[in-house]
Amino acid sequence: MEHRLVMENAIGRRLRAAEVVHHIDHNSLNNDHGNLELCANRGRHLSDHHSADGVRARIAGYPVCACGKRTAYGSTQCRACWARSQTCPACGREDRKMATRAMCHGCYKSHRVKTGRLKR
Repeated sequence: MEHRLVMENAIGRRLRAAEVVHHIDHNSLNNDHGNLELCANRGRHLSDHHSADGVRARIAGYPVCACGKRTAYGSTQCRACWARSQTCPACGREDRKMATRAMCHGCYKSHRVKTGRLKR
C-alpha cells in the first residue's frame, strides 16, 4: 500500500477506492513517484498496461540471452541455453543437458529406475 500513499502525497488528495496505481517498470518494490501512474479504474489499468502491446513492451525490456532469445525476468539465460550448459549436481559432470534443475537426463533416468517410477 506504500505506492498508494506515495501517489496520494504526489497529487495532494486521497485516492478513490476505484483508482489504481500502476508501477511503470512492473517492479512493485519500486515505489518512486516517477515510476507510478494513476489509472481511473481497474479496467482502464488492465486495458492500458496489460494488453498485448503492454506485454510486448514489457518483454522487450527483458535481457537478451547470448543465443539472441529473450530471457525470463531476472534471468541471464533463456531456458534452452540454461538446460544445455549446466553442471549436474548429482554426477558432477559439466555441460550436461538438464532434465530438471536438480539433475541431468542420465541421472534423472537412473533415479526414476531406482525409485520404481520408470521400468527398464
